[in-house]
Amino acid sequence: MAVSCARSYSRAGLAACITASSRVYVAVWTADLADRGIATVKAPKFVAFDAVPKNPCVDGSLGDVAVASFWCGKDNTVYVSRFAAPYWTTQYVTAAIEAKVLATDAAALGLTVTDLRKGSPLTGAATEYAHELGHWVQESSGEMAWYQKRIDSTNFEVSNAYKLASELSADCMAGWAQARTAARGTWRQTELDVWAQRATMAELGADLTGLKAGFVFPKEKLDGMIAYGGPYTRLRFYDIGYAAGHGGRAGLATCARAAATFTKTTVPPKA
Repeated sequence: MAVSCARSYSRAGLAACITASSRVYVAVWTADLADRGIATVKAPKFVAFDAVPKNPCVDGSLGDVAVASFWCGKDNTVYVSRFAAPYWTTQYVTAAIEAKVLATDAAALGLTVTDLRKGSPLTGAATEYAHELGHWVQESSGEMAWYQKRIDSTNFEVSNAYKLASELSADCMAGWAQARTAARGTWRQTELDVWAQRATMAELGADLTGLKAGFVFPKEKLDGMIAYGGPYTRLRFYDIGYAAGHGGRAGLATCARAAATFTKTTVPPKA
């Protein structure tokens, strides 16, 4: 039976959604890592939080950190923000209404404006989680330590390029995990779910200005990106992974190589 997440947000629903999606995402990643010769991996834990709990990676006293979920390799845990979870996809809906494209998008999917107006926050939370799980894959493969060594460079251009490569690769891996599990029949993939996944990736790009129908955003310049891409670029990499997942191609290798090519950085050795 395919995993799915409830349409409306609740704390219990968030826990159930992340637990179920994690199970199927980790299963496909474990197989992908085994194909790369990495046979033993430790499944990640997850903790949902309102205020950042004590952890070895992030200082909870930092202002707005509770807005976002994050990966902590030191305790093998994805920390999932209950602050952000209720709002995934709803910010995109607001922007689409303001841009007068929500009706066009709904019609293209065979849905109605009413179908989209409430969004699908928990599918969005699962998509954000899939991105953070990409960092677990990087950790498990040894890529994270390789990236971090370069991110720690005192040369800002080098540091930023490798940080951007690691994040875009994780965006790509989110798409790969959701498509691969859909192809295997373990993750539900309705038109609404696909819309919610892409809406969340656009929101992760922060600035939804310039949105046009069909998830079209202004193209960002590489030299203007600091650590993360905007909506155009993050959706682009999500879609690269999504196509690879549906096509049965390798996830880790596809995503790491695509990110390295785009950022003009070196391909990690495990890829």
